Amino acid sequence: LITGDTPYGDAIGPKTWGGGMDPGPYDEFWSDTFVIWETLWKYGWKDENIFVLFGNGEDWVFTGCTNNRYYASQYTIEWGIESITDDAAYYQDVVDIFAYLDGLMTDDDFLFVWTFDHGSTLPGGSTLELMGQDNITDEEFAAIMPEHYDKRVFWMQQYHSGGFIDDLHNEKTVILTACDASESAGPCLDLNPDGGDPLENEYYAPDNDYYTHGEFNYHVFNAARYETIAYFNFLWEPDLNLDCFT
Repeated sequence: LITGDTPYGDAIGPKTWGGGMDPGPYDEFWSDTFVIWETLWKYGWKDENIFVLFGNGEDWVFTGCTNNRYYASQYTIEWGIESITDDAAYYQDVVDIFAYLDGLMTDDDFLFVWTFDHGSTLPGGSTLELMGQDNITDEEFAAIMPEHYDKRVFWMQQYHSGGFIDDLHNEKTVILTACDASESAGPCLDLNPDGGDPLENEYYAPDNDYYTHGEFNYHVFNAARYETIAYFNFLWEPDLNLDCFT
């Protein structure tokens, strides 16, 4: 799991993208990282098989929130860990983790890769932005993937993530991206076509805690979990206007 930025700048993880010119906040960088770890754990993945590269290498601590939804320490008894982050998300950290996995994986192993941060484009390709104003191109990213695997899946939320498809695709790979190579991607907009309460993101009363999520992440998480991120297990009719399309 790779998230190459932090919600906003402070001592835990400076906001480095764009030279600090876009300070956020982007709390979805942490909340989505947390949710995907939680989802994998609920589906039976062990912590030692989930590698989280986030920001400067530490779990994020939200200020001003009281319900502690995104603090791993509150799940210590259940999960047996105090934090989920294993390393930072600079360029070399990304290269190193896949080199490590390349030495471990066999033709029988399954690889799941999830990425989130800003994204950009270069002539002929896309990039995933990382900490320290680093980035990794689609070609570089594909080149460092482990050689041996049975199947692999990529989920990518960043801008221009569709540009990675042509570099990664093969008959043993599934790739889900938030957008194509020429498009941007963003947080949930909380739009409800029925005009009622928002369908997206999380709001906890009476604490008035509010957490945002990437639009693509939010809906693919809900589909994989069979419940919304906020633990509501109702299901929405996918064909809202009954035109036989979702």
